Amino acid sequence: GGGGGGGGGGDLRAKVLAAAVEEVPSRGWTDAAIIAGAEKAGHPPMVAGVVPRGAADLVDHFMHGSNAALAAHLADRRDIMQHMTPRQRLRYGIEQRLRMLQPVRSQWAEAMAIGAFPPNLPHTMEALALLADELAHCAGFGEADAVRLRVTEG
Repeated sequence: GGGGGGGGGGDLRAKVLAAAVEEVPSRGWTDAAIIAGAEKAGHPPMVAGVVPRGAADLVDHFMHGSNAALAAHLADRRDIMQHMTPRQRLRYGIEQRLRMLQPVRSQWAEAMAIGAFPPNLPHTMEALALLADELAHCAGFGEADAVRLRVTEG
């Protein structure tokens, strides 16, 4: 075996995490999934050390990756969505994001528990805030709409 050298630590980390996510259905959100991901990506198990927060990094990677995939999906569907009401666009965005959970649906409660653990909560809240922003954008709400909603509902 043997891999490349160099300073591609972030790239290596992303590859290991992407491969590890594929292991979640059989191994859960665990270090075992990360080690299997490292091996699947063609690296020795010790490479799992590029994922210092373990399962929390794995959950974080999945959430941010799903948010990015949702943003790309919605951008590709703008022509279709322009004919929808804001409520229909919001529903569509939520449905698409929920579909992304399908491969890990049976393990999602475990992911939520990991994300809710106090040291992990800031990362989870960041990912959820980005998701909320993407869904609001999808529905067509801008900053002026958010301010108006706060004023009228607050």
